[in-house]
Amino acid sequence: MRYIYVDDQNNILKWPVTVRDLTAQPPRLGKEINTSLSRNVTDAGFPHLGIYPVTEIERPTINRRTQTAEQDANPALIGGVWVFGWTVSAKSQTEIDAFDAKIRDGIKSEAGARIIRLAPEWKQRNATARGLELLRKGEANLTAAEQVEIAAMDALWTEVKRLRTVSDQLEAMDPPPQDYAADKYWTAP
Repeated sequence: MRYIYVDDQNNILKWPVTVRDLTAQPPRLGKEINTSLSRNVTDAGFPHLGIYPVTEIERPTINRRTQTAEQDANPALIGGVWVFGWTVSAKSQTEIDAFDAKIRDGIKSEAGARIIRLAPEWKQRNATARGLELLRKGEANLTAAEQVEIAAMDALWTEVKRLRTVSDQLEAMDPPPQDYAADKYWTAP
């Protein structure tokens, strides 16, 4: 629990005040108080001394794309209760566009990571080089084993193209999905 120390006009003298501040000898409140505060500080505080408990509001759930939540600098007296809360504000269109751009960059990175997991760069280079060798040999001259190799390379390339298509589709969404890394988008039907 945190407390606030105010004067008779509810001007804040010290915020925050902790239980440790109150139970120190003498209490650490920025000026001397001619009383000893009990180690059994209650939730009621010490109203006769201008020390009140502060109700702290949890961070609100917001739409991260369109809103910001900033904790207030100081508590406010609301209906006779000191409350330390949050201010929720709408983002500007520029901020929303920047957020969307960051999500789209994340989508591209996710696609790239999935492609690399499927076919690391060394595997892609080797497949390209081997594909050129087999192309020079000519399709009619391929052995059965080489035809299996080509089929495997084709299957790999088909999956890479599918992942790129998924990435393009996610990036084109307005707004792009914030949970873009979820398998539900990337797993083949």
